[in-house]
Amino acid sequence: MKIGEIKAARDALRSQMKAQRMALQAKQYDALCQALSLRLLELPEVTAARSVHLFLSIKEKREPDLTPLINALHQRGAAIAVPLVQGREIQSVALLPQSELHQAGFQVPVPKEVIAFDEKRLDVILVPLLAFDKKGNRLGYGKGFYDRFLERLQSEGVSAKALGVAFSFQEVPAIPLFDELEHRDFPLEMVITENGRVR
Repeated sequence: MKIGEIKAARDALRSQMKAQRMALQAKQYDALCQALSLRLLELPEVTAARSVHLFLSIKEKREPDLTPLINALHQRGAAIAVPLVQGREIQSVALLPQSELHQAGFQVPVPKEVIAFDEKRLDVILVPLLAFDKKGNRLGYGKGFYDRFLERLQSEGVSAKALGVAFSFQEVPAIPLFDELEHRDFPLEMVITENGRVR
């Protein structure tokens, strides 16, 4: 496939997955999110983590809502970091039990009080995505924020595990790649869905 055809296939897959998420009824969406948080709480990588970087969902876009996971992690005393977009980069900021949220760029919820988080402490990073395959390839939103973020942490020697978070219907046989040797989206160790883990 030519580059233009691959780009078109990736864009079509993004549109398809966004449409499938938006088609979820409220009760179905809530049940999936609850099951997904429970799966994450059963995961050894998460139960052993002292510091977790996770995303705050845009519920209007039917992104996985991790509120049950956040509440459980706070109860366990785990430290939580969330992304703050600054320019073209993601920075990690602290999410405290008492943090008030407001919407920042791209409608993403962020804490009103910005407290920088020491990224070298991170044990696990939960990564949003639109589609994934069994090889660990992910398709993001196309802006590259998480790819640059994960590559930066890797270059700084941060050894946190990058785990994808998605609904099971977001799995596809193969993500269209520009080059088998050069992933346009940072590869993941595993993806967790409401049905369990996909390695």
